[in-house]
Amino acid sequence: PGTLLATFGLGALVYGLIEAPTAGWGDPRAFGSVSAGVAALAAFLLVERRSSAPMVPPRLFRIRTFTAANLLTFFLYAALSAALFYLPFELIQSRGYSPSAAGAAIFPLIVLVSVLSRPAGMLADRIGPRVPLTVGPLVAAGGYDLLKNRALFSRDDLGMFAVGFVAAFISAFVVIRWLIRYIST
Repeated sequence: PGTLLATFGLGALVYGLIEAPTAGWGDPRAFGSVSAGVAALAAFLLVERRSSAPMVPPRLFRIRTFTAANLLTFFLYAALSAALFYLPFELIQSRGYSPSAAGAAIFPLIVLVSVLSRPAGMLADRIGPRVPLTVGPLVAAGGYDLLKNRALFSRDDLGMFAVGFVAAFISAFVVIRWLIRYIST
């Protein structure tokens, strides 16, 4: 029952949030879906609390480190997903890139993540989580700030774009790799 409630709750919430901008918050589809999603997620929490085999034991969230690491992971993935969604639009619409050029500008990220994931995991095992989980999100935030500030770079000034891009995305992926390693142990 917990899995069904979580699936329904998240699905209804997403559907309502998608419908709300076009239909309006007063529309029964939007408001009803969001309300049903919130209610289902609340029911999910109650069911999981009483379940003999919960998806994630709620008692784990009493551990501050576990909760903090999961929240940090959530926020990093949210920032990363939003940036990867909006960056191509920014490059195409505001910077004048062609769709192919925008894809090519983002392609090095895929290569760097592929190359750095394994070494980041090995380094995480050697030095522990405290420094990377503190410094990494700060570097990622600085990189995102560079990317958002249009005044810092134009289409001709790719150096600042590259600095922001690498700082934001690579540090976020490396920190996420550390978090996954840390949470799973």
